[in-house]
Order: sequence, then structure tokens, then C-alpha cells
Amino acid sequence: MGSREPIDVADRTHTVVTRTSSSSDDVVTNWIEVENSVVELVMQYGTAVHLSIDGPMLEEHSPETLATVRRLARLRKDEQLLTHGNLAEYRASLPDESQLVRECLTVDHETDAGPGSWRVFGIHELAVVREDAWLYHSVPHHRRNRDVNAVVDGLVDELNEMLDTMFGSGSFPVGPLLSWETDGRRYEIESDHLRVDTPTWQEWAAFTLSGLTDVYPEPERLELVCRWGGTPKTDSVVLRGLGHVFDRLTADPPTRIGVPDRETLDEVVAALGTVAEKLDYDLTIHD
Repeated sequence: MGSREPIDVADRTHTVVTRTSSSSDDVVTNWIEVENSVVELVMQYGTAVHLSIDGPMLEEHSPETLATVRRLARLRKDEQLLTHGNLAEYRASLPDESQLVRECLTVDHETDAGPGSWRVFGIHELAVVREDAWLYHSVPHHRRNRDVNAVVDGLVDELNEMLDTMFGSGSFPVGPLLSWETDGRRYEIESDHLRVDTPTWQEWAAFTLSGLTDVYPEPERLELVCRWGGTPKTDSVVLRGLGHVFDRLTADPPTRIGVPDRETLDEVVAALGTVAEKLDYDLTIHD
């Protein structure tokens, strides 16, 4: 990527995931804290931060933030890198304007729309870049759009070390952690979801692993027996915007998951354990 080429998310290597099991607005606060920590870390390796904003949203709910953003350089169309929407885009030079970036992203007040609403929706898109590549890209109101382009040696290790200290968050390689097929049904474990497909379905069904409470491996039957808890409920506008509750589920979660062989069973158990450890899920894998 040249310094003025638009962000291409196909370059992403990892994604940052924050658990979705709580129904509290604290989830939004935690989500913002995690993202701001990621931006803080990645800024060490960048030369600029690009922000696109919903001006009316910030003007109504956080005019101080809008005033801070406007202290940055506003970009012409041919200078813009962000492509999600057709909004005003600003550029902060690093490291000189790193403090202004912090002020733009920090939530230090609430609004009647809920904690952090202006941060989630008012900061419409952001990216940390260097001259030859983008490093971090986010569409804050889409919780699954927090991508890392690990072109810097050691960046993912630093990111994982930091996220290990933050409750319910982790980074995952793009794509499935594990995929397998048995009895005409395909399965994938991808970050915080189990995805299932059969020839009779028109699309994959995705089940958030935050709802998985118990797994009983049965090697003799080549399957895992699964126990699922309830679906989180919330009235939060912000959480609904983040897709916190309304992940599209097209079927009930499977209570039995088949595998083709013992080796795959062990790999599934290990992958589920990895997700639970990274995202602090209350999952028990029984002997």
C-alpha cells in the first residue's frame, strides 16, 4: 500500500475480538478500553492515524471531541484512505499528534444515548498507518471490524501480551482456527464462533461460543456433547449497534458435534480451550 492508497482489509492478518457474553453497558466501556489500548500500542509503529467522523453525532453528543478532531489536518478526497462511508476524514501525524489522537478516542463523559455512544458511532472509522502499509483498521460500530495487518515483526506478540492482561479480549488469526467435515456437515471454529453448514442450508449458521458452557468429549462415538446456556439480552442501543446481541443465528446450537477421527476430536477440544482461555469464557471441558 502506498501512503495514499485506500485501506484494503484483504491485507488483514489478525482480528481483535472482545467477548460478548455480558448484557451490561460495561461491555461497551470495555470494548472502547480495549480498542484504545490497541491503538496506543500500534501507534508506536505508525506514522499517522486517520479518522473519519460523523460530524452531527459528535456535535450533539461530544462537541469537545469534534473540536479536537478539527485541530487535525482535514484530507482532500485524493488523500483519503478510509472507505466505509463518505465522511470527512482527518489525519494525525505521529508521534507529534499522538496526544490529540488519545483525546479524540477517550471517553470521559456519558450521554443520554448510553455510555460511549458518541465514541462508537461518532468516530466512524479509524486506521493506524505507516508509509508502506496500514497496521490497524477499525469500524467502531461494527464490533467484528477490528483488524490488524502484522507487517511489523513482533507486533502480534506484543498485542497478545497486552490483551492477556485485559478481561475478555484476544487476537486471532484471520480465518478458521480449525475446520472439519463429517457425515455431510461442515464445521469451523473461527475466533469466538462455531460455524456449521449442511447441504440443505442456504448459509452457514453461526453460534457465539460465549453461550457454550460444557463440553463432554466422547472418543468412542467420535463426537462432543455440548451444553449451551441462554442468549444474552439487552436494551442497549449501543450494544445493538455493535451487533452484541443480534448475531444472526439460523438454527439452534448443536448439542452433539461429530468428528471424523480421534485426532480431530483432540484438535476441536484444544481449539475450544484456546478460545475460552483468550476470551475468559466460563467453559468446562470434561474428561
